Amino acid sequence: MEKPPQNRWTVLDHLLEANLNHINMSVAHFDRETNAAVMRMKPHDHDSLERAIEQAVKRGVRPRFSLVLLKEGIHDLKGLKDYLDWARNLGVDDIWIRELSAYDPTTTVFDHTAEYIDRERVKIDSILNEIDQDPDFRLVLQKSTTNSYRESYRFREVDIGFTDYRVIPPLVSLSGQPAPGNSSDKVKVFVLHPNGSLNAAWQEWERIIIPAPKPQ
Repeated sequence: MEKPPQNRWTVLDHLLEANLNHINMSVAHFDRETNAAVMRMKPHDHDSLERAIEQAVKRGVRPRFSLVLLKEGIHDLKGLKDYLDWARNLGVDDIWIRELSAYDPTTTVFDHTAEYIDRERVKIDSILNEIDQDPDFRLVLQKSTTNSYRESYRFREVDIGFTDYRVIPPLVSLSGQPAPGNSSDKVKVFVLHPNGSLNAAWQEWERIIIPAPKPQ
């Protein structure tokens, strides 16, 4: 595939040139209007997503979708199968599916985030119970750890992973130092945030690698 001049490279061009194994993309729904509403995006960003997937596949980087089950998004087996077929037609054959993390109401301030979780959370078990009875899905792996339970399936040519976190592992100890296994000198994930900053963490103010561009 012909590359654009380097002075016109986008963030995606730099990522594709970095010899990554895969790129994770959060996609809430196959319908552009629904996806835009859930992801707080503009509907035309859906076209940019499809172009990015096409470029990644052509340049040998495996795109992976990350899907969170939501009542306002994908919430039942029919919707999930439509999503998987749509992703497969785009060239995406690796998808991770999660549910919104539970919170402890005795230690959590009830704010807009907690309210959203209560309103939108869809439990993975509700879909897994149906998948077990559906011949289109083939169980590949079951794995249980202290913090999570994972199941992997094959749906036609698509690999699907379900992760259910029982307890979210701590990222920072009470002393303010990184918790064991989360050494701050190792980069395990790159996250491009909506404000344009590239971080080695899921919060846009933590472990900034490339700062957000200044407003023009």
